[in-house]
Amino acid sequence: MEKIAAVIVTFNRLPLLKQVIALIRSQSLKPDAIFVINNGSTDETGDWLAQQSDIRVITQENVGGSGGFYRGMKEAYDAGYDWIWLMDDDVFPSSTCLEKLIDSKAPIALPLRIGRSQESFRDLPAKVYNLKDPFRKNPRITIDDVLHIKKFAELPEQTSVEDFAFEGPLISREVVEKAGFPRKEFFIYHDDTEYSLRCIKKHGFNAVLIRDAHLYRQLEDKNEINWKSYYKVRNRAKVHLLHGDNLLVKLKPLYMFMGSFLRDLLTFQIKKDDLKFKFWGLYDAYTNSFTRRF
Repeated sequence: MEKIAAVIVTFNRLPLLKQVIALIRSQSLKPDAIFVINNGSTDETGDWLAQQSDIRVITQENVGGSGGFYRGMKEAYDAGYDWIWLMDDDVFPSSTCLEKLIDSKAPIALPLRIGRSQESFRDLPAKVYNLKDPFRKNPRITIDDVLHIKKFAELPEQTSVEDFAFEGPLISREVVEKAGFPRKEFFIYHDDTEYSLRCIKKHGFNAVLIRDAHLYRQLEDKNEINWKSYYKVRNRAKVHLLHGDNLLVKLKPLYMFMGSFLRDLLTFQIKKDDLKFKFWGLYDAYTNSFTRRF
């Protein structure tokens, strides 16, 4: 019988982690093992995990979400599990989430991610990830744009997609055998995008959004200019370099940066920190440097 491992990556979010673990333990279809990758938490996470007899705990330095998912997937794969259920510590699966995912029999089964505020198709995997058109600013083409629907309830039971986040995907062992593990050097941001494109476009695996498998996001993304911006820029450019279908797409992050720089220069809106993070992010992407500058 095939065995399932749940893998959770955590850093300093013990109250949320406790709730995630409780929800995994109460699934209608229970995983055969729970792995928690403790990315160097400095709160009471380590003490609490040490008291949990049913959790396999791997504690390491904070190597970011990318390093956490790399380690978690590798630990579960090396232990022989047939399915790996990946998630952060800030997403809550519904009680039947895992059961719905496994019943789909898709090599990559994805839950319907529901945000705290409202239904947003931007929170869902892209129906098409366009890395062919060098003039398209955002390569993600959302499901509602393709299927012409307005509500989650109008989704088909299963929808094939071209990217996914590390927020609840159930990934088969066969996928890992051929596509490998996430790129730990990304640290944070776009590691899931790169991995999904590698699985779907390079190796031909089908990723399917399962309408009735629900997962609830507890935290919203913040679009702030800070040190994290460097990793967003660097890794997004690296995704274009690795998976762009032509030279113009591979270079698109560079000429988009030049366009925005000239616009901000002419309108006196240049922000030094923003410029610094973007410049070094692009420089490191195109020189293949993965040192942690910030």
